[in-house]
Amino acid sequence: MNCTYNDFQTKAQEIVTPAYLGNETPGSDKSRFVNNFNNFYDSWLQNSWTSYKNKGCECFKEKLDDSQSKLVRANTAAYMKSVLEAKIKFAKTMHKICGCSGNIAPEIDQVAASATTGRANVARTRPAARRARPAQRQGGSQAGSQTSTY
Repeated sequence: MNCTYNDFQTKAQEIVTPAYLGNETPGSDKSRFVNNFNNFYDSWLQNSWTSYKNKGCECFKEKLDDSQSKLVRANTAAYMKSVLEAKIKFAKTMHKICGCSGNIAPEIDQVAASATTGRANVARTRPAARRARPAQRQGGSQAGSQTSTY
């Protein structure tokens, strides 16, 4: 293992601390997030370090999968999105710093971006919808002609 607890602590302070404190959440009352930081940050950091000591580089993939699944859930508040995105960035950064091989999740950047903008489903469904409309128009049905008026 190539990383130390100090490496984890330094990068966590740089990447995750601002999100926990609400610095990445525009227009928010930062003081209300201090409690979250005090209650959760130290245990999260310790759990991350322990996971790395026990599992090595595999722990970063697990952290990414966990944060990604939470990030893509509907109705995630802006503050939580910020924290989860920071955790994803932290895991990817530590994966590199610790000398782990391979790209653990190239799709994570796309998922995080789509969760932030809310455009993931729109991008997937729009091409199918465009293909369906011309077929309906050609069919000559009344429903097809109504569809073509939008």
